[in-house]
Amino acid sequence: MAKVSWPSKQTTLQHTGIVIVISLLVAIFLGGIDFLLNKILELFI
Repeated sequence: MAKVSWPSKQTTLQHTGIVIVISLLVAIFLGGIDFLLNKILELFI
């Protein structure tokens, strides 16, 4: 088996921050689409 090379603490923190930011952006985007579609449907009902 090959030796595992773990990422540094700085790399791990950077990647964690990127994942959190992207997750928040996707959540805001999907929430906005949900809100807009809800308002559009309320016009027809």
